[in-house]
Amino acid sequence: MSTLYSLFERELRERPDAPIIGIPSTVVTPDEPTIGTVEVRYDLFSYRQLYTLTLFLAKRYVDAGVLSGYCCALVSPNNSQAAIEHLLKSMDTSVAFYDASTAEKVRPSIERSHPMIDYSTSNYWHTVAAEYEEWSLDELELAFRGTNPRTLSAVAAAEGFAYKSHSSGSTGMPKVLAIPHASAVANMDKSMGLAAMTTLPLFHNHGHEALWRGIASGKLVYVYPMSRLPPTAQAITAALSAASASSADDDALNVRHLYTVSFTLRLFVQSDNSKDIDALARLDLVTYGGSQCPEEVGQTLVDRGVRLAGLYGMTEVGGIMSSYRDFENDKLWQYLRPIETRQKYLRWDVIDPDENLYELVVLAGWPGLAYSNDHDGSYSTSDVFRRRKLPGAEKEAYVYKHEGRLDDTLVHSSGEKTNPVPIEAALRNEASANGVPIIDTLVFVGAGKHLPGAILIVPASTPHEGVLEYLKSTIEAVNKTCPSHSRLLMELIEVVTEEEVQLPTTDKGTLARTKAYKDPKISRVIEDVYRRFEEGDVYPASMSKIVSRDDASRCIIEALGSVVNLAESAQSISDDTAFVDLGVDSLGASRLRALLLGKLAPLTGKGVGMELSANVVFEAHTVGALTDTLLAKATTSERSHEESISPSVTSKEQADKKAVIEELIKTYSAQISTSKSQGSTGFLGTSVLSSLRSLGAQKVYALVRALDDRDAKVKLNETLRRRKLPPVNVDKVIREDDYLGLTQVVVLAARFERPDFGLKKHVLDQMRKEINHVIHIAWPVNFLWPIEAFKPQFDTLIHLINFASSCDRRPSLTFASSVSTVLNAQPAEAAVPECLSRDSNDALEMGYARSKWVAEALLDAAANTVEGMAVNVIRIGQLSAHSKTGIWNDVEAWPLLLRGSQEVGLLADVPPVRWLPVDEAAKALVKIATAPAQGGSKGTRFVHLVHPHVTPWAVVHRGLQDAGLHLPLANPYVWLQKMRKAATMASAKSNPALKLMHVWEQRFGKISHAYSDSGISPAEVVEESYDAENAREFHREAWWENEDDATVLRGPLSAAYIQRCVEAWIDSGFLRSE
Repeated sequence: MSTLYSLFERELRERPDAPIIGIPSTVVTPDEPTIGTVEVRYDLFSYRQLYTLTLFLAKRYVDAGVLSGYCCALVSPNNSQAAIEHLLKSMDTSVAFYDASTAEKVRPSIERSHPMIDYSTSNYWHTVAAEYEEWSLDELELAFRGTNPRTLSAVAAAEGFAYKSHSSGSTGMPKVLAIPHASAVANMDKSMGLAAMTTLPLFHNHGHEALWRGIASGKLVYVYPMSRLPPTAQAITAALSAASASSADDDALNVRHLYTVSFTLRLFVQSDNSKDIDALARLDLVTYGGSQCPEEVGQTLVDRGVRLAGLYGMTEVGGIMSSYRDFENDKLWQYLRPIETRQKYLRWDVIDPDENLYELVVLAGWPGLAYSNDHDGSYSTSDVFRRRKLPGAEKEAYVYKHEGRLDDTLVHSSGEKTNPVPIEAALRNEASANGVPIIDTLVFVGAGKHLPGAILIVPASTPHEGVLEYLKSTIEAVNKTCPSHSRLLMELIEVVTEEEVQLPTTDKGTLARTKAYKDPKISRVIEDVYRRFEEGDVYPASMSKIVSRDDASRCIIEALGSVVNLAESAQSISDDTAFVDLGVDSLGASRLRALLLGKLAPLTGKGVGMELSANVVFEAHTVGALTDTLLAKATTSERSHEESISPSVTSKEQADKKAVIEELIKTYSAQISTSKSQGSTGFLGTSVLSSLRSLGAQKVYALVRALDDRDAKVKLNETLRRRKLPPVNVDKVIREDDYLGLTQVVVLAARFERPDFGLKKHVLDQMRKEINHVIHIAWPVNFLWPIEAFKPQFDTLIHLINFASSCDRRPSLTFASSVSTVLNAQPAEAAVPECLSRDSNDALEMGYARSKWVAEALLDAAANTVEGMAVNVIRIGQLSAHSKTGIWNDVEAWPLLLRGSQEVGLLADVPPVRWLPVDEAAKALVKIATAPAQGGSKGTRFVHLVHPHVTPWAVVHRGLQDAGLHLPLANPYVWLQKMRKAATMASAKSNPALKLMHVWEQRFGKISHAYSDSGISPAEVVEESYDAENAREFHREAWWENEDDATVLRGPLSAAYIQRCVEAWIDSGFLRSE
């Protein structure tokens, strides 16, 4: 079908007398319509009757002077006079049609420039239909010769468009869009195959297409009397009942499908009469379009049995997706599915891979495409969708939930992004549940700011005082569901009245966000609230002044409450409490700093926005240290502004680190008194547990940080499941297969800060009788922490040493250390011996490495202090993926480097690597831990657990390619430049490799000098600046020799091994399949 008329003619010839449109003939509308009081009657018209009316009206208009090829406008009184004049001009209109009932509203806009014709037809429907009822189609065409739509259609086809539509003009003058016949036909030639009712006006694109889909499929469409009957739930229910009565003799003509919008669906949910929703549930299908359906509305309807589906499309591209599905088994009503015939014309551009957010692009070639906005002929919709896999699908399929538009997204100064649309919707839902309707006018702001804020617009009659307190519980509830960077602070909400600020909206009634942010009044409000926040002016004087240490401490704890959940720990916070123990991560530290900047004010009470170091939280490390810093800054406000106000931080930075380490060793060594496994849920710990079972350990006690034993069991098995390792049967001796042997695993929830680990006395006594070996694996891997942050780990280590010394069998104690404790050992060219390091400078200069150096020293002291104690210190190199499953902890540097490479489209070309599969490391560690002491003597045994061979980077590159990741190799400095650029455009959430920019700068930063010195190659600089472990030689025991199943260690790692890693990351979603 090339034109809309040819589509109509096809159906006209096949079924001329089939009813196709139901028009309300009688509407009785009392003040408050209900099913019992509303009276609606429908008259049904066939294709032949509709065709007759078309010919009759066309003749009437031709007789009035309207010629073939004219562009005729149907003028609505809803537009302003200026908008009507603009439309008539931009549409190149020849004549304007109007309805007599609205003539006085539109006449002044039209009569000076265009001929006007009354298109009122109510007097003609029945008269004309009856007069020509017996005429054949040929006779009708002969009678109305010269107005034959076939002739008019040819003219229209030559013009290239079927009709013109326009936007509402809510953000400016209405925009006109011409719809070609080909696009119209492509979008309207299919329907759901059900008789339907539309509550949408026929001049609305959605309503217009609903009618034509009925025409194209031979399915009757009833028109709701919108102009005479307000679209209440009761009135629509009455109209549905009336339509059924009109077609009582033919069940095929009963309404089975309702076309509507989300606003109307909300009226059904709010209706006091439950029968209204029951009326929707009796239909085969209810569809909505034009805008999203609120979550609480749609879910209520679906829960009540309504077969609800959303329709997604745009005037420019037509209908593209719907959430039509298997209603009985698939309840994802919010998620859209591409219509099969459109699927190959859709492209999904990644916006945020971590959040699975994509922009929809409709490609050139789709016949329904009426307009393009890109050079390749495609149309970028600017609509953002969240993608997820369709559960239970026979083949991989994705569904999409509309989350907003690109211009909705707020990009903060930190690079993190907030999509305000779902958060605003969640706030409205929560507010509705709490009876707080005024939150409907709360709008997120914060583009270019460190934190999101909001503007709350209230009626002029609403007093500002107390409004925020009224909303506090609502905002707190929603904040718990948001990522930390998107949580809303009460101090960043500005309350204004409707008189002060008016929000612009789109033609769909949604917020025109970009236009709102550019509005001078709104922009001024936004800048004022952030200025006051940064200067501390948002707080009452009694809160903002910091004149004592208690004030500073209270200020920090208040701010902490907005960053982390302090429900369980608020009362136990002391000066010694470390921020990391409270769950403050790097992002939380930045947020805490921003909050303190807002709270900080000098003695004068004037906000000055004084500076705090960017890393002030981790530099201080504890609540007490940060309290001193904050107090120092607040109490120096009377000094010269140029004077240094943080002497405590400066002196701390200049402290003798070696003396700190020596003091730690002295303090903890004094606590040492004259197989248990701790750390069973970590990357190495799970493999160690698996190795203990496979090597035939009779019983394993696994201590897990958890609320209780049940929680510990669940947490352990969940971790094993994620890493594709066999779960443990924690309730009985396992006799499942030969691999698991006869190992009994006892999982216990532990509190490692306590000497008894929080275990009951009889449990501890039993463990003391049975345990032969203690293996300590748990240690937080954080390269930013200072050594003082690891004091809780030293406490735990001392508790384990003292527990081992109290056991009946005096078990061996094995500690999983790191080669980073000796990577700086001198001379650099010599192989590192397997013995105690006597110089803390042998460790890399970071808190993590030096904390493990201290742990080694404490363990050696224990071995020489506690009679009969054997200690194994296993210095482990770079662990990598499990050799069988390919699972590798994706928060480590190497996986993040590969993720970053995929994001920037280049792979850094680095020297060979020395990666050790975690399962082989675990197997070796268990054998060392359970082996008899060398020569039967006690003491400390040091073992270097590193891969005996390096793997060329070319092998890694080949493995990536074999897995489908075709990334070109690039000089590491070029890669670094790409990452630097990405850091200015993306967030650490969308590209988590950005979290380790300091690592990449350290490893690759020197390479820039290679370009200015012709005597040094980039590769040599890489080798010099790169991880020393890869080139450093270690003395090591031949623990890998004579291992029949350790083939992975007999040479470099293979490309097949790398391929398994990549496939596992793709399966988990860490990497994208390409």
